[in-house]
Amino acid sequence: MRHCATCTCQTHATATESKVLSCLQENAGKTLTRTAIVKAVWGTEYLGLTNVVDVYIHTLRTKYHLPIKTVRGIGYTLAQEVPA
Repeated sequence: MRHCATCTCQTHATATESKVLSCLQENAGKTLTRTAIVKAVWGTEYLGLTNVVDVYIHTLRTKYHLPIKTVRGIGYTLAQEVPA
């Protein structure tokens, strides 16, 4: 388990949650397709369905209250942090 560095909650992220979040953080403000996220997290050899990404996005949103937006028909984007 890994601690979620994005928020101040005491919940621990699983390895896969951390990988999905890291992928979104590295591309903050950019829209990523489900396929791009699958390749970044599970690798090019993954043969499962891309809707597994939807499950992890839902978990990240509910567990950590992250500003992940759905771009209909394309994928997901993590809102860029506004400088203070």
